[in-house]
Amino acid sequence: MANAGGMGCKKLAWREHSVSLLCFVDGEDQIIHLFMLDASAIPDADKESLGIMAELYDRETVGWIADDIAYLLVGSKPGVVVGPYAPGADLRVALHRLRSRT
Repeated sequence: MANAGGMGCKKLAWREHSVSLLCFVDGEDQIIHLFMLDASAIPDADKESLGIMAELYDRETVGWIADDIAYLLVGSKPGVVVGPYAPGADLRVALHRLRSRT
């Protein structure tokens, strides 16, 4: 995320939990949203799927948990690529591309 410029932030509520939202602009002027919340707010059954790059509602998403905080990167619109901004991005992007071919 070092190459992305910050453009805004907001505090939200989700299922009675506080969520922080930071918005960034990448090198291609695309907006990327980073949601952060206490990892205890995520049901255990959903925690494993955080590490999987996926498209939800036509938007690329990827998440992870570090230091008891859950992070979720979401593209602001279809076509915005978020994978390179996640930890372990090189491996994640390669695996995503392999899955997309099958």
